[in-house]
Amino acid sequence: MTKSEQYFDQAKQAYDDGNFEKAIELFNKINPHDKALYFLAQFNLASILREKGELDKAIETYRTISRGDIPKVYAQAQFNLAGILVEKGALDKAIATYCAISREDDPEAYAKAQLQLALIWAEKGEPDKAIKACNSVLREDNPEAYAKAQFQLAFIFVEKNERDKAIEAYEAILREDSPEAYAQAQFQLALIWAEKGEPDKAIKACNSVLREDNPEAYAKAQFQLAFIFVEKNERDKAIEAYEAILREDSPEAYAKAQFQLALIWAEKGDKNKAIKAYRSVLREDNPDAYAKAQFNLAFLLSKKSELDKAIKACNSVLREDSPEAYAKAQFQLALIWAEKGDKNKAIKAYRSVLREDNPEAYAKAQFQLACIFIEKDEPDKAIKACNSVLHEDNPDVYAKAQFILGILYKSQSDFKKAIEAYSNAYGSNDPAIYYCAKAEILLLSVKGSEREDLYVIYSNVIQILNILHVIFDGDTEEDCKQVAHYTRPSTALKLLGLDNTNGNSSFRLSTIHGVNDPTEGRVFYDFLNFREMLEQKDNTAFISCFTFNHDSLNQFRLYGKEEGKEASGVSMVFNVKNFFNNNSNQMFIPFSKDLIKVSKSENTQESQINKSHQETYLPLYRCVYLDPVTGYISLAKRTRITFFRENEENSDNRWREYQNKMLEKETQVQKHLNKIKETLAKIKGKDKVNEVVQDILLPLKYLVKHYAFEEEQECRMIAIHSLIKESDKVKIDITKKSMYVEYFIDVKTAIEKVYLSVGAKEYESFFIKALGDSRKVRISDNPFRAKS
Repeated sequence: MTKSEQYFDQAKQAYDDGNFEKAIELFNKINPHDKALYFLAQFNLASILREKGELDKAIETYRTISRGDIPKVYAQAQFNLAGILVEKGALDKAIATYCAISREDDPEAYAKAQLQLALIWAEKGEPDKAIKACNSVLREDNPEAYAKAQFQLAFIFVEKNERDKAIEAYEAILREDSPEAYAQAQFQLALIWAEKGEPDKAIKACNSVLREDNPEAYAKAQFQLAFIFVEKNERDKAIEAYEAILREDSPEAYAKAQFQLALIWAEKGDKNKAIKAYRSVLREDNPDAYAKAQFNLAFLLSKKSELDKAIKACNSVLREDSPEAYAKAQFQLALIWAEKGDKNKAIKAYRSVLREDNPEAYAKAQFQLACIFIEKDEPDKAIKACNSVLHEDNPDVYAKAQFILGILYKSQSDFKKAIEAYSNAYGSNDPAIYYCAKAEILLLSVKGSEREDLYVIYSNVIQILNILHVIFDGDTEEDCKQVAHYTRPSTALKLLGLDNTNGNSSFRLSTIHGVNDPTEGRVFYDFLNFREMLEQKDNTAFISCFTFNHDSLNQFRLYGKEEGKEASGVSMVFNVKNFFNNNSNQMFIPFSKDLIKVSKSENTQESQINKSHQETYLPLYRCVYLDPVTGYISLAKRTRITFFRENEENSDNRWREYQNKMLEKETQVQKHLNKIKETLAKIKGKDKVNEVVQDILLPLKYLVKHYAFEEEQECRMIAIHSLIKESDKVKIDITKKSMYVEYFIDVKTAIEKVYLSVGAKEYESFFIKALGDSRKVRISDNPFRAKS
């Protein structure tokens, strides 16, 4: 063994022992004439200097190695030298150094150099040069570098919105190239396929990722897989995917998975499992997910009346975890303190919500503060809180705050400010605010005793609307759990998202002009002996019709005809609580303190999916059937047979109790209608007053129908919109000569079941696929013989 060989071996041993100085001394003793060992020594020496942080000396040493000596060592030296230059920010010099490495020197170093060049060019915003560098890396050079280069290439194509080329690059990566890169590529493929609307291919890609490939990529793939199953309404498969994610795979993905699991369990009604999942999310996993989990945990504990535990959960959320979740938690905390009767603590919590945390939560907090101050008879503080709500915080809350301002200013006889506030509220998405604000403006424009008479009419209209409002709050109303909407199978499948050629279709409310009753709107005025002024062309009513008869032969014969054939439609049965405004405290009660009670509808969980539209739930009203000649009145209701079809005990007793409740409602409606008629008789004949009356009566105008249509037992969702001021909300279909407004509440989650008429049997499998549950799809057993 030569001296140089002895020095080299001793230097390596010193390095392994951690004695860098001894290693440097020994490497420097190697004779330059022993070229092979000398340049290997210089390479190792430079590596030690780099490790010690002596970058300039390392650069100088790497540069002593030339290609003519040992090409492979030269290539590796150039690669390491370029890495140092990148660290020092000398990118142009680094590029030149990487470019100096050829495949002939060392295929592996060349591949790694081209990969690094691609990363630099991409960072410098030169994608074409980056693509060229990526394509220079061959699998035979270095399989791992090839896999990473293909991954980078795909990323560039995604950035350039060239998805098909990205797919080709991701699919070029094999597990044997690099298990880690393969896993990441399959995950990215899944995201692309999902975005392209090909869930089956996305599922296949997700399932290709194994934990042993890359634990973090596996966790992300399982999360994406679960999301797809949720979209497909396959909740059990989604649960399985979420539960496959372990904390050791990825603490962040685990936290998010537990959060989503909790949402599913809550939706399925299993509060205990939801609570367990929320409690599995730790702050150290993911502060944002932890904050949201604690907020939702507080909500569920509140529902279980475990208020002290809910308070603890709310207080666990810190602003630094998530400003948005903190704001919502403080809002939730305030609701709890209000429920416990501690207004001062509620006020403190509401005041903890800042606009910069979350503008919407801030607006809602200020609105609820105003409500508390009204209850405490502190109108000035209430006015200040209402004025703190800006339109840009949340348009709907702003409209409510302005409406409350109008009430407060009116109570102080400051009619100018009241009108200004009502004008700001006018145009709200909430039909109640829209109607009431306009009515208040019109009423304040009338002076003297006539204003008092108009307020009598207005208040009676409000009372009738409250009686007609269909709500479900437990066991109070036998008919308020479900209502049916008859439509064509093709329309229903679009609403359920199965036929999404042009995107999912939203539920629609159409103009009143398409109804089948030629007396629509006039029968009410005839009963009141009221002469309609000029037809209103600016404001128009948009409606959608429902019925308490879920499986009716006559309804199937009249409505939902596919290609004009009788009994070819479907009956979509909706859960009232999930599809309509179910809060009696919010709708059409401008004079009642109930309007300013804490709205339980604000007390909701974090949504799993961010909605693209502001969801405003509309109320559902039962129709009034009226004979203007005799004064006969009946309200839309269930028929006796429906009680017996439920196969429950005491059907007859339940029917009789129901009849008595409905009779009481009819008596109340009759009383209020007579009061309106009596008051109108005192003031009719004055055109200006009649115009105001016409506006006040508008919501009832299209809820009162001729008694000849009583068999339909109809209820309606109504929205009044201006064709001028709200032209953006009113959509048109010129080919069908129709106008409509969209209702963005999700149809699929609100459907209880679908009845198929005899002529729609062929669609049974389509509806089972759309709903993901065969129990929800039923064939009507009504006898019908199709015409030959």
